[in-house]
Amino acid sequence: MRILRMKTFYYILFGTALSTQLCTAQDSIPESKKIIEQSPVIEKLITLKKSIGPNESFDKIYTVQIFSGNKPNALETLKEVRENHPEWIVDMYYEYPNYKIKIGKYRKRLEADKELTAIKEFYPNAFVINPKQ
Repeated sequence: MRILRMKTFYYILFGTALSTQLCTAQDSIPESKKIIEQSPVIEKLITLKKSIGPNESFDKIYTVQIFSGNKPNALETLKEVRENHPEWIVDMYYEYPNYKIKIGKYRKRLEADKELTAIKEFYPNAFVINPKQ
């Protein structure tokens, strides 16, 4: 009886060792011959991050606000802006109690002011929103 248990134990041990050897995630290709495929989007993101620099932050972004009010009017304004000015980057935000329509994302105040002059031709009440401090 004891011999049968020992045989079973050795079979299980041998089977476990064999299956562990066969199921390893490592392959036998040397490091120098491995090819890593990387998406071109990742390359673009890395280039963008390098161009921004280590001291820049995504929190310091200026925008131009053109509308603040209730949801139906905000949706109407958003639709109007997207139809008449498809080149503008337009977003709608909800900040209690109003919906706000903002145009653009500018890293510098000078860029935002430049764009503000063009936007004021169509939306005279537009103004630049300072980034979060």
